[in-house]
Amino acid sequence: KAPTPDPTLVAAAADILAAAERPVIVVQRAAPAGRLDRLAELAEAAAIPVVEMWPTVNALPNTHPMHAGFNPNDVVRTADAVLAIGAAVPWIPSAIAPHAPRLIALGPDPLEQATPWHGFAPELVLQGDAGAGVAAHAGGVRACG
Repeated sequence: KAPTPDPTLVAAAADILAAAERPVIVVQRAAPAGRLDRLAELAEAAAIPVVEMWPTVNALPNTHPMHAGFNPNDVVRTADAVLAIGAAVPWIPSAIAPHAPRLIALGPDPLEQATPWHGFAPELVLQGDAGAGVAAHAGGVRACG
């Protein structure tokens, strides 16, 4: 199991999300068995829509009011900050070009080092267990926007 992300970096990420006018969460590979127990709490408390890009397991019920579907391009095209959780491809770059929101990457391998074509450059990297990272965010969330 990956460690919990550094609390100082989690606080910096929370500041970025709180300052954003149009934050978005993009999830691709959730924690094992989709266990991001506090994702709904984080999304609701901060009013952040959640998009699941090519999910391996759903992390948020499709019926949840903050679930924004499975194609992030329209949402990310207008976002000013994105929290990407376990996402090798949080959006299709050509679909939102030239727009480039601030990117926070969270997960056991947030830089996708095993993916040689990964071309996303996060501003902030939170390496650690995705579930623990979401819980840390949810524990200290402030309203965004």
